[in-house]
Order: sequence, then C-alpha cells, then structure tokens
Amino acid sequence: MTHSIDQLMDCRPCYSYPRERIEALLPDPFSAEDVAALRIDIADRIWALLALLDDRHQRLFACDCADRALGRVATPDPRSVEAVVVARRFANGEATAEELAAERAAARCAWSAARYAATSAACDAACDAERDAARAAARAAARAAARCAWSAARYAATSAACDAARDAATSAERDAERDAARAAARAAARAAEHEWQLTALVAAHNNEGDDQ
Repeated sequence: MTHSIDQLMDCRPCYSYPRERIEALLPDPFSAEDVAALRIDIADRIWALLALLDDRHQRLFACDCADRALGRVATPDPRSVEAVVVARRFANGEATAEELAAERAAARCAWSAARYAATSAACDAACDAERDAARAAARAAARAAARCAWSAARYAATSAACDAARDAATSAERDAERDAARAAARAAARAAEHEWQLTALVAAHNNEGDDQ
C-alpha cells in the first residue's frame, strides 16, 4: 500500500518537516517501508506511520502496545487485560461503544488502585528508610563517641579521616557506575521498543493494504 505526500501533509507534521523537506526525503507516492528506511529520528518515523493508519489499525496497534506492556507485568489486573480485549473487539466491529466505555472505566479503576498501592508502598519504603537512617545515625554516633573516648590521639583522628575519605570516594565511584549502567539499560530498552513499534507499524500498513 502506498501514500501520497498530500496525505502525509494532511496529517499536519510539525514545523521541522515542511513540504519541501518531505518532498526531498520521500518519493511520491511512498510506502511504509520508505518511511521506515528514512535516516531521521525514529520517533518521527513512528509518528508518520501511525498518523497515516486508518482508525481501525491505529486502535489495533494501540492494543498490541498495551498487550506488550501488560505482558511485562507478573500478574496484570484482569480488568486491564479485559479492557484491551474489548478494545480489540471494538476495532474489529465486534463490540459496542457502551461495552468499550464500561471496560475503560474498569481499567481506570484498576490503574487508580495500582497507583494508590504504589504510593502506599513508596510511603512505607520512605518510612522504613527514614527509620533505618535514624538507627544507622545513632549507631554511627555511638561508634564515633566510643572512638573519641578510646583514642584522643591526633594521628588516630587523621587516619580515620583518610579512611572516611577513601570510603566516600569508593562509594561515589560505585554509585556513578551503577547510575551509568541503569541509564544505559533504559536507553537500550527504549531503543528496542522503538524498533519494535516501527516494525509493527510497517506490518500494520501492509495489513491495511490487504484489507482493502
């Protein structure tokens, strides 16, 4: 299935893509594969392919994304799962708007419950952390007082300061490495998800052509 540049312009791309630039990037007409192969930001390619889909295939793509997200949850809420099922049926003309609205409401309730549970868990964790920090501070203060009482020698104090500085530097280095690893993992996951979306949208365009 192919599209025209007029159709893409009707989707109102952002100011970074005036007609002149699009005409320089794409043949007219063009295919979904042409868009996917462009050497531009992948988010822009995803937007163009999604914008050019009809309503039915946009809904089906959204359902695929939702299923993919729910598949990463160990025990997804059944209301959320059912909402996606009904949304897919609605896209295929097998469910009414009333059924879709009811399932959306149930899914919103599930989301609200999950958010409340997450907030409560975060509060509990914060309280636990605060309590643990207070205990650790008390223990640290007791140890410091004991050290001071045990040795008032200047060299001992100097040695303790050097040890503390070394420990702090080592801890900071470990924290930096951990943060860098987490950031790299998030970036890799985001890139992989974008690649999946791009591939899924090309397939959706091909399916749309087969349906017509």
